[in-house]
Amino acid sequence: MNASGNCKEVILTHSVNVTGNCKEVIPTHSVNVTGNCMEVILTHSVNVTGNCMEVILTHSVNVTGNCMEVILTHSVNVTGNCMEVILTHSVNVTGNCKEVILTHSVNVTGNCMEVILTHSVNVTGNCMEVILTHSVNVTGNCKEVILTHSVNVTGNCKEVILTHSVNVTGNCKEVILTHSVNVTGNCMEVILTHSVNVTGNCMEVILTHSVNVTGNCKEVILTHSVNVTGNCKKVILTHSVDSHHHQSLLGRQL
Repeated sequence: MNASGNCKEVILTHSVNVTGNCKEVIPTHSVNVTGNCMEVILTHSVNVTGNCMEVILTHSVNVTGNCMEVILTHSVNVTGNCMEVILTHSVNVTGNCKEVILTHSVNVTGNCMEVILTHSVNVTGNCMEVILTHSVNVTGNCKEVILTHSVNVTGNCKEVILTHSVNVTGNCKEVILTHSVNVTGNCMEVILTHSVNVTGNCMEVILTHSVNVTGNCKEVILTHSVNVTGNCKKVILTHSVDSHHHQSLLGRQL
């Protein structure tokens, strides 16, 4: 879908429901909106139920323009003993928008061989509010769970609020989570909350979390919590924070 022009409202609702034991399920969805629009409201949902061999989902959104409001909601639910579940989700917003509100949720339930989820968000512009919420829930005795989440916000924003939660439950062989956040600009408030919960007798749990905040911000509040429960062979956590600003409040719990 491509929309170009200075529209008052752009509202898109897109839903996909697949039920059955399919060999391959491959939905690809892309949205491009260009113009100084008042409101851009995009809602995308995917529900796949069945013991499928491969579920490959690709979703990309690009919004360019000085919009008043950009509201994006993306939800994915996969239920079944699938061999592979691969989700790639990217969002790029460029412009001096008043509000950018992104909500992304993924739920995978089943004894899958591989669950590979990649989520990236890039917001560029002097926005009043940037509110990002990302949640992932994986339940099942999966062989590999690989989650990669990256967020980049560039601009003199009033508020940047990011909430990221990951819950993995099951006796998985490998759980590999990589989360990176980069905020650049003279923002009033930067509030980042990141939580990870892994429950199960996993062979390897490898968690990498990095945060970089650059700018003369009034408040930077970071909260990071990790809970790993189970008889795991290896648990490796790497957590780094680089912040160059006047005031900060850093919170970390392990």
